[in-house]
Amino acid sequence: MPHIILEHSANIVEKTDFTSLFRQIHEKMMEFGVFNQDDLKSRAYACDNYFIADGKPHHAFVHVEVGILSGRTLEMRDKLSAEITEILKNTFQDSLHERHCIVSLELRELDRETYRKVISAHASTSGM
Repeated sequence: MPHIILEHSANIVEKTDFTSLFRQIHEKMMEFGVFNQDDLKSRAYACDNYFIADGKPHHAFVHVEVGILSGRTLEMRDKLSAEITEILKNTFQDSLHERHCIVSLELRELDRETYRKVISAHASTSGM
């Protein structure tokens, strides 16, 4: 936890360096002082099979789901959502200008009482 999952249509304009994008998102999240860097996990998936609006090829999308443990204030979640959306807007600006592209973000809370994880003793970034 947190989990950052990015899905995008295969027709986005950018040839995105997802490592750089995820580094920016991780750094932004660390500024909030409530997340542990060792717990941040990000991944991206290109969708080859999609249908947007009327199916015309100029439609594109980028959607990010951010899952964080419950209990953070609405103000904090709103600010985090806005700041990550700004990073996405800057990263995918060519698709936003050249395609009918929708960039969206869903910040959802994972139930703190039922979320479980198992951590390898070797999984610390400080120890590797």
